[in-house]
Amino acid sequence: MKLNLSENIRKFRKERGLTQEKLAEALGVTPGAVYKWESGLSVPELDMLVDIADFFDASVDDLIGYRIKDNRLRSMMERLSRLARTGDPEALTEADKVLAKYPHSFEAVYSCANIYICYSIDDRDEERLNKALELLERARVLLPQNTDPRMNETAIFGAMSSALFLLGKIEDCVEILKKHNACGIYSRDIAMFLSIHLDRPEEAAEFLSETFMGGIINVLSAVMSYVFLYRSRKDFKAALEITTFGVNFLSSVKDGAKPDYLDKIGVYMQALLSYAEYKNGLKKESEASLSKAAACAKKFDKNPDFGLDNLRFTDLGDNTALYDVFGSSAYESVTDLLNRLGEPDMIRRWKELYDNEQ
Repeated sequence: MKLNLSENIRKFRKERGLTQEKLAEALGVTPGAVYKWESGLSVPELDMLVDIADFFDASVDDLIGYRIKDNRLRSMMERLSRLARTGDPEALTEADKVLAKYPHSFEAVYSCANIYICYSIDDRDEERLNKALELLERARVLLPQNTDPRMNETAIFGAMSSALFLLGKIEDCVEILKKHNACGIYSRDIAMFLSIHLDRPEEAAEFLSETFMGGIINVLSAVMSYVFLYRSRKDFKAALEITTFGVNFLSSVKDGAKPDYLDKIGVYMQALLSYAEYKNGLKKESEASLSKAAACAKKFDKNPDFGLDNLRFTDLGDNTALYDVFGSSAYESVTDLLNRLGEPDMIRRWKELYDNEQ
């Protein structure tokens, strides 16, 4: 805790236009005593501190520069977060204080566990990491207090795996992730630990495929959502840029001519590209993109296949299939998208192009 007694005595004295001699005379001390106070060589006795504060019409807190901290949970958590963002080692001391004051708060226990883990990345401090694991077990018990919808027990197990990894217990780290890998949430980490840290790349292959597939679907779903975001902002230039990216990205991960679910996604991308081109005044380009979308949609709808056989770099097997909520056919899906975009001329043209495809 930093106090500013010496600086404040000097500041208050100068504000009153007093010399050290005059202040000493007013307080009944020697000029040397005032000099030592202002130089930080000594501090006044408690009774003298009160006299100095009274003389300057200040509180003792103001004189010594002390500000009481707000130690309510919310304030302490915000202070802890600020320290952690800058890597300030004071965060560890603050975490100890938070736990001492709020040992039964889920938010405090879980956050401090993560602080201990983050501050052990470089030195792999065993005591700190084991303390983090103990706190995470406690956090599981306290989980009913949680009000953050993004937080659940699976996230706690993920934090545990990080502590185990830093402790060098990589097998335990992988096992805990495998047991709690709902919807492939930890497939990326499992693949990384198996292939890089345990030198078992073949065992990692399944998890790599899941990770790669999930990443691609996430990117393309984000592209679709961005179009609607840019539409609301009337930023059609950005809409064109993101849809162009989406089309190119999809072509880079598709390998093979056999129809599969990637073709249905490709129809979405082409239709959205057509929309973005249309809104940017590129009528010829928009017509060409919509025609391509209609041709691909007709081809897919004649022989629908919701597998992912043509996805590069993956080995997903024959049991993998994906569906979406836009419609069972590519035609219905694009019609739904265009209706949501609110372009009746494009909807009419889309129906004509699709009907004319052989």
